Amino acid sequence: MLTWVTIVSVIGFVISVFLWVWDDKGEKVSEKFTIPAIFLTGIAVILSLLFIAPPHVFTHTEVQILIVLFFVVVFIFLSLAEEEKLRVILFGSALSVMLMIIFLDQLLPLEYLRGLEHEHLDSLTAEQLSKEIGRKLPLTLEQLVELAEAPDLFFEVALFGSFIEWEVISIVFGMSLLVAVLSDTGLFDMVSIRTIKASQGTPKRLLVLVFFLTLILSALLDNTTAIILLSSITITVTRGLDLNPKPYILAEVAATVMAGIITVIGSLPGILIASKKAGNIPFMTFSLVNSVFIGVAIAISIGYIFLIFKKELTVTEDMRIDPTIVSFLDEWSVVDSRRKLYLGSVVLGFVVVGLVLSSNIGLSVGFVAITGAILAIIITKADIDSVIHEIELDSILFFIGLFVLVGALQISGVLEVLAQIMLQVSGGDPLILAIIIITVISILSAIVANIPITIALAEVIRILLDNPEFSGQTVFGFPVGGLLWFTLLYAVTFGGGFTPFGTVTGVIGVQVLQQEGHPVTFMDYVKKMAPLSAVLLVLGFIYLLILQLTGILPLLLGQI
Repeated sequence: MLTWVTIVSVIGFVISVFLWVWDDKGEKVSEKFTIPAIFLTGIAVILSLLFIAPPHVFTHTEVQILIVLFFVVVFIFLSLAEEEKLRVILFGSALSVMLMIIFLDQLLPLEYLRGLEHEHLDSLTAEQLSKEIGRKLPLTLEQLVELAEAPDLFFEVALFGSFIEWEVISIVFGMSLLVAVLSDTGLFDMVSIRTIKASQGTPKRLLVLVFFLTLILSALLDNTTAIILLSSITITVTRGLDLNPKPYILAEVAATVMAGIITVIGSLPGILIASKKAGNIPFMTFSLVNSVFIGVAIAISIGYIFLIFKKELTVTEDMRIDPTIVSFLDEWSVVDSRRKLYLGSVVLGFVVVGLVLSSNIGLSVGFVAITGAILAIIITKADIDSVIHEIELDSILFFIGLFVLVGALQISGVLEVLAQIMLQVSGGDPLILAIIIITVISILSAIVANIPITIALAEVIRILLDNPEFSGQTVFGFPVGGLLWFTLLYAVTFGGGFTPFGTVTGVIGVQVLQQEGHPVTFMDYVKKMAPLSAVLLVLGFIYLLILQLTGILPLLLGQI
């Protein structure tokens, strides 16, 4: 019971710190409370670890309980945070590293390895060590031996070497760099203005065109960039035509959500699930699997938005729509150099072709993205300082922080326990497990945000598929791996669309409408957008089951 004194002290300190980080201006919680709370709980942690329950008296299970409680606190504040998400993640990852250092000997069998004779250690394998310890270890035997000899190598060996998925970071960095260069050429602004001019000021036509343009830009480049770019232009046009911007902005949000199943780079969860450490799904295969459902989903989405915004999209005699306002828009006014525009467009074309053929020519998606970005910088002679300023460094740091957090979960063995719990609840039936993922995980994605859920669940699925007893199971007579990966994709993609803070683009869309004087409350967003996401989620899962039943899904993934 004494260990619970330390656990409560640590959690109290974590909550106090996150209250201060989450509300850095002291608008919601006064610093007169948070600063003393941090000081007092910090003192309590130090005294507890020194005199009441030092680290060496903790069992592995008790440390796991502490880690789980820590992550619950982190994810609660992550769901509450808006502009503070990056600060929450960075503080959370830093505190998780501190916990790992304090309880390193309880989390990893370092004392056990130190006690082994050299002869036995030299003949030991990772599999044998896992059997002797009674659990699968997240690090290689070589890494564990290094840590046993020099625990200060923890940063280099355990965290940054093994748990940060640099392929994902390279994709985010490469596409961010490419988007920054192409934005400087005026390409996206020109395409957006041309699209809006094609609408001729007709409300429904305008909505369809901005929906498709958002979908294309999100699928090929970056959904955050797409929503920021198009929402600003859409607001300008709707203001000039005296139209309610709400249906158009929410349609763009829906399009960015759907882009997550069109291409690997269409969303951050897609990048994570298709990565080599997770599903290892080729770029072209990813799109082929979802191709038929994409068409159905687009038709349903546009029809649904027409239905719920029927009044706003209906043209009446008293509406003051002047289509000539749109015709006066000059797409070339946003282009400083046509030469740069054309060269940038050519590079973009090569990048798209490279992404589609990446698996066939043996190149990673991250390599193609970074190479394309560098080529674009050289050819267009872009201003390096301006481009670097536009890179989404916050997204890259956010990902690194998340990988560190989930790495701590892996080291503690919590994800292994979660995998076993899911296995027991499903009775070892992969179809029931898929149903659990499509229901429970979609709801969690709406509450916590889909990116951290994706990182954690991707590791859980990988653990399950590494289990010979489970991986040998089939659904409708075919291997189960592909079904689980795409079920997770659909769960986090459409689940994130249930609430405004389930996805980054949802948050941005709501903020844009708030600034324009057309606020969307939480319940208003849920009432309007959650039914669409729920329908797409159910139909998407049925679609995946049909692909599995017919053998198309495992065939496309090369599993049969």
